[in-house]
Amino acid sequence: MDKDDVRAERHMTFLEHLEELRSCLLRSMAALVVAMLAAIPATPYVMELLKVPMRKAGMNPDEVIQTLTLGGGMSTAMTLIFWSGLLISAPFITFFMGSFIFPGLTEKEKRAIVRSSGFSIALFFGGVWLCYQHTLHLMFNVFAGVNKWLGIKQDTILLDNYISNTMLLMLAFGLVFQLPIVLFILGYLGLVQAATLVHYWKHSLVGTLVIAMVLTPTPDAITMLVMAVPLYALYWLTVGLIWLVERKRALPAE
Repeated sequence: MDKDDVRAERHMTFLEHLEELRSCLLRSMAALVVAMLAAIPATPYVMELLKVPMRKAGMNPDEVIQTLTLGGGMSTAMTLIFWSGLLISAPFITFFMGSFIFPGLTEKEKRAIVRSSGFSIALFFGGVWLCYQHTLHLMFNVFAGVNKWLGIKQDTILLDNYISNTMLLMLAFGLVFQLPIVLFILGYLGLVQAATLVHYWKHSLVGTLVIAMVLTPTPDAITMLVMAVPLYALYWLTVGLIWLVERKRALPAE
C-alpha cells in the first residue's frame, strides 16, 4: 500500500468517526425530544412537587408565587418540560455517548467506567433527593429569617426566580455528587493513590468548601454546608474504596 492509499484510509477513518459522532448526537437529540413530549402531561404535577419544599418551610406557594408577565406560565412550563425531558432521556443519552466513546478506551478504562456507572446514577439522584428533601426548605427558612430580621415583608416571589433557583440547586447537588466517581475512576486507573488523598485531607476539605460555595446559587452558609458535609463524607468513602482496590491488587504480589 503506497502513501496515498494510507492517507486515504486515514481520511476515511476520520470521516467514519465524524459520522458516528453525528449519529450519536442525532440519536441523543431525538431521545431528548421524545422525552420532552412525554413529559408535557406531567408538567403540572412537577410544578406541584416543586412547591412542597416551600410548604415545608411554612409558606403557602399558591399565595406567594406569582408571575408578573402574561407569558410567565408558558416560559415556566417550557423550562419544566425541558428539565423533565432531560432527566428522562439521560440514561439513553449516556448510552449513546458511551457507545461512541467506548471503542477508543482501553479494557481497564472500560471496566472502571462500567463498574462505577451504577454508583454514578445512584449518587446523582441521591444528591437531587438530598437537595429536595432537606436543602430547599432550609434555604427558604434562612431567606425568610433574614427578611424578618431586616423588617422586610415579602408577599410575592417571582415564578421564574423560584423555578430557576430550585432547579439549579437540585442540578448542582446531582452534579457535585459525581466528583467521588471521578476520583474513584482515577484511583482505579492508578492515577491517584489512597495515601496521597489521606495526606492532603486539609486541601480536600478546603476544596470541598470552595466547590460547595461556587455551585450553590444562594449566598447563605447553611446551603453550602448541607452540600459540603455529605460531599466530604463521600470523599473519605471513596478513599476507602481506592484503598481496597489497591489492597486487592497487592495481594497476589505478596
